Amino acid sequence: MFSDYTFYVGGIVGGWIFYFTGLSVVQLQSILLIIFLDVATRVWAELRNNRSILSRKLFSGFFGKFTSYMVLFTLAQHSFYLQDLFQYAILGGFSLVEFRSIYENLKDAGQKHITLIGDRIEQELNKGNSQN
Repeated sequence: MFSDYTFYVGGIVGGWIFYFTGLSVVQLQSILLIIFLDVATRVWAELRNNRSILSRKLFSGFFGKFTSYMVLFTLAQHSFYLQDLFQYAILGGFSLVEFRSIYENLKDAGQKHITLIGDRIEQELNKGNSQN
């Protein structure tokens, strides 16, 4: 009956995350996908630049990032007065930070099409700043 301990530990950890953060399954899956993409693009950039990939550094970076985000999402869920607005602001900010990290990882890996997108974004930002 209790032969697969990993299944039960995963259930306890998953239940804790769902209960304390108040995230839906789709939101949590989206968060994990974005974090996974960030880690995968960093590994790819390290491989492209012939740098060593240290499992300790990778694990501590992933674990630290995941833990800090879960604490942030828990605080967003338990702010009773601004609950929905604050949670969506936190999720949106999280997404922007992670997408920027993914962009930097791909740029570091030498992807030319990514630098074209980044150059276009910077042109629009400079255009907006010059109008102000």
